[in-house]
Amino acid sequence: MHRKMEYKSAWECFKQNAELNDPFATYWVGYYLYYGHYGEKDQIMARKYFKEAADDYNFSDAQCKYAVSLLGGLCKETDVAAKDKFYDKIIRYFELAANNPKYRYLDVMYYLGDIYAN
Repeated sequence: MHRKMEYKSAWECFKQNAELNDPFATYWVGYYLYYGHYGEKDQIMARKYFKEAADDYNFSDAQCKYAVSLLGGLCKETDVAAKDKFYDKIIRYFELAANNPKYRYLDVMYYLGDIYAN
């Protein structure tokens, strides 16, 4: 459904399956909220779904997307201690995705390389 751009049907399917604790569906609900594929963008709620899929299901795509969603907060943070906590959390989730034995999310290698190089 998603690939056919049938976003309404896909959203309903993902939402129902996320309620049944399906890790892929939980991730996709976050994805739809993050990019606004069906309805308005809600990056704060998207972050919650990404975190749930990352923590509860060890889902590498969600680990990476959660870290990416935190990058915006890192840029906005002015307090040095809070910025360090954001940075540590971002690195932690990128490393989880990079080292995930089930499925290594390759995009995360780019993000980690960029962070380590700079």
